[in-house]
Amino acid sequence: MFSKQLKHLSNTSFTFNKVALLSNNSQRLASTFVSSQPGFDVRNYQLPKQSQQLIVERPWSTKPFNPVDALQIPVFDFKTGQFTGELCNLDQDIFNVPLRRDIVHRVYQYFMDNGRRTYKTVKTRGDVSGSGMKMRPQKKSGRARQGDKRAPHLKKGGKPHGSVPMDYTFPINEKLRLLALKTILSARLYEDKLVLIDNEKLEYPKTKYLDEILSPYRNDRILFLTPFEMDPHFKFASQNIETLNVMNPQQINVKPIIQNDWIFATKQSLQELEMIIECRDDNLFRNRKIPRESLAYDTLLPNHVARQERKRDRFDEDIIRSILEREDFAEIEDKPLQIVTESLKGYIQDLKELQDNKQSSQASL
Repeated sequence: MFSKQLKHLSNTSFTFNKVALLSNNSQRLASTFVSSQPGFDVRNYQLPKQSQQLIVERPWSTKPFNPVDALQIPVFDFKTGQFTGELCNLDQDIFNVPLRRDIVHRVYQYFMDNGRRTYKTVKTRGDVSGSGMKMRPQKKSGRARQGDKRAPHLKKGGKPHGSVPMDYTFPINEKLRLLALKTILSARLYEDKLVLIDNEKLEYPKTKYLDEILSPYRNDRILFLTPFEMDPHFKFASQNIETLNVMNPQQINVKPIIQNDWIFATKQSLQELEMIIECRDDNLFRNRKIPRESLAYDTLLPNHVARQERKRDRFDEDIIRSILEREDFAEIEDKPLQIVTESLKGYIQDLKELQDNKQSSQASL
């Protein structure tokens, strides 16, 4: 069971060191876990934090942790809450970013307003019924001058400055979204609100059993980060806990992190999260004219997510790839390029049919 001692100790956050991808389809697990030294006191362990006054005075450049010291956090057992004897080295490029509140606020508003629309509308003076003719002469009536009867200050007149349908969605740069995600992760680590556990496996798919484990955090909202292949017992047990929000690394963003008080993450899920963040970061600076190569996390994504991200490049598949796969490719470099793909044959055949039809129609005239 998670003890209240764990809630006091939770300086838990983890990270991943950069390791080169062995291949495009290999899973990249970059976080490093080491055994603690003998006599390691987890109760009095503190991360190398910078002073809050310095962070408030210079938030755009001051990192929350001392970049010289290593960021290491303990790993706890999920069921007992005891220290497992493992420490995780954190990647300072992800968990030691200056705490820019303006960037986090801007990205949070982006997620809150994304898809937000209002459909309420009112009738203006151009929409209500009534003639546009002047009600009475301008002078010699002794009364106030009036225009048409649809004016807003008259009975049954139009509504001035009324509601109109609006779309509050606004675009935001993908680099800014990634920076905000790194910033809020660094902030949760600085606040000791990031807890690293070994795994999420349960013996029984019972909500009561999981609720008893999380009983010290019953009054707080928890964001539980699970790997893509979630334990089925944990999946069923977590469905009816109102204060528990379960997500995988592909779904996490700034909005749920802000709306929850704590972040619980397994070792595997945080490895996958760091892998996705770095792959997305590298993808921002690639040449967009070249088709994207398969990334390491493509094999981890569910089928419906992977299907959305795949975009077929017919020019690359039908023409370029077939040329490169030909055995005599080296011999035809000095010859005129002859493309003999099926799609191009059909295209040329269609052009010939159009030309023949055009010539036959001209001959008939």
